[in-house]
Amino acid sequence: MGIVFESIVKSDGEGGWCIELKDPMREVILVCKDLEEYEKNIQELSQPYGGRIDEVKWLQEAGLHPSLIDEVRFEMVKFQEKYKDQLEEK
Repeated sequence: MGIVFESIVKSDGEGGWCIELKDPMREVILVCKDLEEYEKNIQELSQPYGGRIDEVKWLQEAGLHPSLIDEVRFEMVKFQEKYKDQLEEK
């Protein structure tokens, strides 16, 4: 069985966004306020599996304003640029 996490983009209730990170196998849920926190939390959640994750399913909260999704996408592009060299090596 593969290691599959869920990442759900949600409203933080204050006009911004957060990502709810779920490990369904261990029934663990963490709320991440930014991508740096998401990175730290996904690394921690993957430790019991030897750091291996087979898939991350991305979802969004029903009724989430499109501008928040765009903001998350923009932040993810910036985040990917930070690791561009490492991603190209793989």
